[in-house]
Amino acid sequence: IKPNIRYLIRPLDLSRTNTFKNRYARNGVIFSDDGTMDGSNIAMLDHLDAELNKAYPGRYTNFYKLYFLLDPYPDSVNSALVTQGFSILNTKHGVFFNYHDRSTISHETFHAMGLAHTFDGIKSAAKYTYKAQQTDNIMDYCHWSTDLDGKARTPVEGKILFGWQWEILNSTIKIK
Repeated sequence: IKPNIRYLIRPLDLSRTNTFKNRYARNGVIFSDDGTMDGSNIAMLDHLDAELNKAYPGRYTNFYKLYFLLDPYPDSVNSALVTQGFSILNTKHGVFFNYHDRSTISHETFHAMGLAHTFDGIKSAAKYTYKAQQTDNIMDYCHWSTDLDGKARTPVEGKILFGWQWEILNSTIKIK
């Protein structure tokens, strides 16, 4: 894979736009048009893309877009935790909040490229299912310091992708 990476020379500053201030920047929580919390985040992605296209017409249409926001984003289930970032499968987007790390960037970018969690099984696009947090796969939550129930655990850095994941990312790869 040969990435074609372009960096913005000047940041896309949305802190002064009313839509962004009123819907997306209130303590890092994302709100829908009707004022409720938007669990899908689609409205945010649409807005970020529209603003990017306004600033750079057509320049990034066919690129994966990674947006970095300085605000923390409180976890919707446990307010003591923060969400480091999110992406939606096959959308070519990633959004990263304050406290993100390199594991989050690769993990969410691979979601944008079509990879599901390794532990989601039949409810997602995962080809195989593994027990959560038992591998050093980037698409596992192995880098978390708590398990999925919130109990302390020793984190492991996600370093690998399985062969079948590489095949999803690049269909020209054939694993023997």
